Amino acid sequence: MKRIIPHMIEWFERYINHKDMMAKKIQTINKKEDYIIVTYKDKTQDFFFFPVLSDFDPKIMDGVQNPSIVMINSKDNIANLIKRWPQLIKYPKLSVYSINPFSEPDNKWILFPYTHHQISDSKSLGEGLKSMFETVKPITLEDYAQNI
Repeated sequence: MKRIIPHMIEWFERYINHKDMMAKKIQTINKKEDYIIVTYKDKTQDFFFFPVLSDFDPKIMDGVQNPSIVMINSKDNIANLIKRWPQLIKYPKLSVYSINPFSEPDNKWILFPYTHHQISDSKSLGEGLKSMFETVKPITLEDYAQNI
């Protein structure tokens, strides 16, 4: 696990820098042990990395204006996301990134739980999230560790 989070952070940093290539809004990226703080021209966003979403404690988002969770695209994490849904929808600006850096053609999907909850039918939550999950090749924690 110690090797996975630094790899996730490194990969994600490349992703957000590439995404910002044209807009050039990123001013600083401050790396911590298991999260990064990205200061844009118009906001600050905290990205918390959880290879295993069951390790996530929502208290880490207290006082954070623009929180994001970055997790591995695993079956366990999608099940845990569904289980934690009532907690997550309480954060209007929360975004969730599910990643598999080794997947092609898509290696991530992004979700805004609060917004998703407002526009979707709660009866089809599991089905909708699983559809998004399937857009990126699933990966286990063990497979991720072997690939880095």
